[in-house]
Amino acid sequence: MRAVVLFFSLVFLVFTGTAQAQSIFPLSEKGGLHSAYVVPIGDSDRVDVQLIVLSGSYDDPEPSGTAHPTEHLAAYSADTTILRKPRERDITASTYNVSTVYTNSGVPSEIEMLLRLSRAVLDTPSLPEGFAESEIDIVQRETLLRERQSPLQWLKRIALQNLYRTLRGRADNTIADLPKLSLEKAYQFHKEHYVPSNVTLIVSGKIEPHKAEELVAGIFGDTEPSEVPQKPWLDHKPDPTLMSVERLKSARLERDTVQLAKFVGFEDRSTSIDMQGAFFIATSVLNERIS
Repeated sequence: MRAVVLFFSLVFLVFTGTAQAQSIFPLSEKGGLHSAYVVPIGDSDRVDVQLIVLSGSYDDPEPSGTAHPTEHLAAYSADTTILRKPRERDITASTYNVSTVYTNSGVPSEIEMLLRLSRAVLDTPSLPEGFAESEIDIVQRETLLRERQSPLQWLKRIALQNLYRTLRGRADNTIADLPKLSLEKAYQFHKEHYVPSNVTLIVSGKIEPHKAEELVAGIFGDTEPSEVPQKPWLDHKPDPTLMSVERLKSARLERDTVQLAKFVGFEDRSTSIDMQGAFFIATSVLNERIS
């Protein structure tokens, strides 16, 4: 039997100071987006446009897994809208606990198209007849495969359940919730969460900051500030009377694994969405540099 240890430690991530390895320029002309940044990388011959919706699986209302099919609908709808064909490009899209990330990549000359593809993610999904329905089946199969192949998925949920006493950490919900998936819920999730003020944009690669700002202003300039969806999980704290270290055993693990879950400390922010946005960008940049 092998052991999994889930524990919490306090870390501080900041953008300023001598430890910063990459210049990051905030864009002021960004329409109604929560924030937008450009990260110029001179020795790169590519450009990446990351559109980060600051809502993920924790924001599912029941939870029911709705964020995942919404990701599929929005990604392929963007292809349909801009390129006139779903699945025209291999867009990289991923649903996380607290965010959904869409990455469009290409050569520098494609930057305008990449930004338009990212902008289209925010529009109400529009797909050919029958295509959207098939994505529900695909999401169900993906989830079943992931659960079989990755025991860490459910071990982490058990640990979160024991540490937080919250439905967001339910141990056995993922498979049981699959029948709850529906297009109606996905479209509603998109309407509530894919709003400009709940979105961060990062343009990185071979591009000048002033050129990026000009393009972002032109393509996202029609977006307007909007009410941020409620996120009750942001205020959910660990119960101090519960265990801070959870040890779980499973014979399904290939090797001993240590999973770190970090709390990030920031100076006071006016809203929780500011805190969440700063957290995601800081950890994303850090993880990319580590990779």
